[in-house]
Amino acid sequence: MTTSRSTTSFLFLLMLGMMGNGLLVAASEEVMNKSSNLLQSDSFLHQESPQGLSLQERFLLAETTIQGLTENLVTARRESESFRKQFDEVTMCLESFGVQELKNSLEGKSDINSDNKHESKLLAAISDLRLLNNENEKLRTHLIHLSEMMIACLKNSETTDSSKNLKHIDFQKELKIASVILERNLKTDKKSLASFTFGTIIDVQPQLSLVVADLGLRHGVNIGMPFQVWRGNNHIGSVKVVDVRDNISGAIVQNANMNTINQITTPRPGDQLRVDLYRATTFIP
Repeated sequence: MTTSRSTTSFLFLLMLGMMGNGLLVAASEEVMNKSSNLLQSDSFLHQESPQGLSLQERFLLAETTIQGLTENLVTARRESESFRKQFDEVTMCLESFGVQELKNSLEGKSDINSDNKHESKLLAAISDLRLLNNENEKLRTHLIHLSEMMIACLKNSETTDSSKNLKHIDFQKELKIASVILERNLKTDKKSLASFTFGTIIDVQPQLSLVVADLGLRHGVNIGMPFQVWRGNNHIGSVKVVDVRDNISGAIVQNANMNTINQITTPRPGDQLRVDLYRATTFIP
């Protein structure tokens, strides 16, 4: 029974969306066919009609016909836009309340318990939206401060050591706050997503000098973004993102450091990725 109702609602939505497009296409084809037949036909221009109309009169009749068809086309466009809006509204209701609630709404039925449930949903959604807006505003402010401090640190690299240390401490503080907010915003119901500034290598293709990381578009990663590779406290090398998907990204190994016995150390699964802040200042996504 539920499957039958779902199928009926789906067919109703499909017919409602296609109705406007059908009117528009039919009117457009009618205008094109009538215009072509009236203006390009040799028999229309050179043969006498049964009523004995002159050539000028036939042209006036053609212009009147085309004007009428144009008005029909405009009306069809308006109706198509109206049907499209109705289709969008019905689709939104279907996604929000389900098939049964949509059916009750169309039939004019109302349920007090259902209304209370929808009101609770709306209040919860508004509350969540306010919290997210507050978090985004805090994050935006900290990121602006972080960017300003990075630029200031790079411009004033020749200042005294004490001034450098103070700016470095402030920079670390702002970076930590921004990272905490980002990690909090990227949490899901079952597990937290990797943070924007830290990730993990999950696969390595040595023959292609390619690594796969657990950072993707959902974490704010873009093509060209540079990362440092770390294994514990040891800096292994650097990589640059060349391909990004929703939850993962692929990066090319750009350079690898030498270990204690002068051998090149290559990245491997489990190594940590950190955004290369100094190279990122010249990166434009």
